[in-house]
Amino acid sequence: MTPGWACAAAVPIFLARRAVACRSAASGATLLVIAALVLTGCARNASSTTSAPTPLVEMEWSRHDLGADGPAIRAAVPGGPGFIGVSAAASPDGGGSGIWTSADGVAWTPVDPPRADRNLVDIAVGGPGYVAISAVPAAVWTSTDGVSWTQVPPVPSFDDAMLTSVASARGTIVAAGQGRVWTFGGQ
Repeated sequence: MTPGWACAAAVPIFLARRAVACRSAASGATLLVIAALVLTGCARNASSTTSAPTPLVEMEWSRHDLGADGPAIRAAVPGGPGFIGVSAAASPDGGGSGIWTSADGVAWTPVDPPRADRNLVDIAVGGPGYVAISAVPAAVWTSTDGVSWTQVPPVPSFDDAMLTSVASARGTIVAAGQGRVWTFGGQ
């Protein structure tokens, strides 16, 4: 039997969402791409093995430039009034990176203003609520509400590290960078 799509009358629509963070090794920049794909569950005739699923809608992206004085958002997660994001060092005074919230993903408000002593690169839902990481110096910030942030005391094993990403699943937080991972929590 050839694997393929089958028409299920009880479930006419299949909805899949996936968030993907793409990082440029050359610039260290992060582009957050959020893709939503809606496919019909009956897109392929049950007797056919060659036709592809038919999209119900085509995705259309809208570009929003945040301006020279706006935050250079590197990564974002759902939370706060809609989204919580971490920014690169692009504040009006040219120093540091900060943590921001947005109701619509376009207008951003600083909740933990840009600071020169960190280089925030990623954020995840997990731990006490939210976890953000700085690349260099390697450091971790946590928040229960996405608005009030606390830096975790220095972690000795971060001394020579450059963190690049953070994720959380099943009670474990994983920070990664330079071919190494650090874990917190779990079993």
